[in-house]
Amino acid sequence: MNLQQYKKIILPLLAILLIISFYFFFTLTDPILFWIDVAVIAGCIFFGRKLLKKD
Repeated sequence: MNLQQYKKIILPLLAILLIISFYFFFTLTDPILFWIDVAVIAGCIFFGRKLLKKD
């Protein structure tokens, strides 16, 4: 599989993970889980932008 095929698979998975993370972002009350969730959201955004960037 080439990089374009991987992007077509990974980007929707990142979007689903981001939506689930945003749900937990607004419902979690435990501080440690909240910051883990913030890290997951930041990671999804970072990797999504990195995959979409044209090199």
